[in-house]
Amino acid sequence: MKVLFVYDSISKIGGGSQLAVLTWLQKLNQKKIETKLLTGNINKDFEKIILNKLIINPSLNLSLFYPYFHLSIFLDSKTIKKILAFSPQIIHLHEPSILSFFILKFAKKNKIKTLISFHTNFSKAKSHASWFFLLFKKLITRYQFYLLKKSNFITTPSYYYKKLLQKEGLKKIFILPYPIKNQFFIENKKPILTVPKIFKLITVGRLSAEKRMDFLIEMMRYLSNDFQLTIVGDGVDRKFLEKKVKELSLDNKIIFTGWIRNEILPNFLKQHHIFISASSFETFGISYIESLACGLPLIVLDYPISREIISEKMAIFIKELNPKKWAEKLIKIKNEPKKYLEMKKQIFNNYQKILKYKEDNSTKILIDIYKKILNEK
Repeated sequence: MKVLFVYDSISKIGGGSQLAVLTWLQKLNQKKIETKLLTGNINKDFEKIILNKLIINPSLNLSLFYPYFHLSIFLDSKTIKKILAFSPQIIHLHEPSILSFFILKFAKKNKIKTLISFHTNFSKAKSHASWFFLLFKKLITRYQFYLLKKSNFITTPSYYYKKLLQKEGLKKIFILPYPIKNQFFIENKKPILTVPKIFKLITVGRLSAEKRMDFLIEMMRYLSNDFQLTIVGDGVDRKFLEKKVKELSLDNKIIFTGWIRNEILPNFLKQHHIFISASSFETFGISYIESLACGLPLIVLDYPISREIISEKMAIFIKELNPKKWAEKLIKIKNEPKKYLEMKKQIFNNYQKILKYKEDNSTKILIDIYKKILNEK
């Protein structure tokens, strides 16, 4: 089996979908499935992972408008020759880029089956700092659904989004959970049941407005110095968020780490006590599962994806976006530590529910999807 992945611009602020793609590529290679990645640009930290698997198409560097962003505006003749030499049976696309449009035309002409993974609901994207993306948000959303309709098959990581896509009239949709790297999972399932004196909170994600990092910063105003928040990630709104922290004089309670490599992240998560997120932008919530796998209870916004992915007793779900009320929940946990310890126990008592998201399981599902695609006439 030969599969060509297409992801036009892979950067360290790209989010979970890019890490998923790189993980699948590694795992598929181990399963003796031939793969290559067609891209216009890839971050050097990622390039070494799949150095011999790359097909690079010429691209424009648009970092001036959006950090680390590259865009291919045509499919180069040399690139076409490399694709034909590889002879993929399936082309697996991962973003609504201009390159994806040309690839779909190329695949149709050469009778190659296509699969698009729906990773991002662009209609919910926001930014405090970048007008570039917001200006084209509606256009990108329409274009994304145009590409989905042109593809032979679709994957989405959750049942919620499968139903959403079906309401748009799309068919042949597979559920494909994201692969969580093995290093996040704990071999010794016995929790350390102690209550910390200082509650170290952590959130992980792209620093853009839809992730609501600014809300978590506001929340910290209502908490004492017994609480500390670590914000892991990078993105267009980083300067805006750092400025907000200074204006609110919260420098002593909030730390920005920037982007952290996935290999290091598990040990970093384990140094904290609670994972917290006010985002409703997720199509799956990779950081939710990574944190649970590391033994961290969650405090998350109550919305369909968080309910679908997270077992109820492992987290506190909050419906209202009121920073003071979120702070009150945290204070209650600190004052009544039995609740915190009970959530820790529930994580390890129900660890099997988390194990199903391991990278091997996700890759097996992906291979089964490929087989179904190839078997369909």
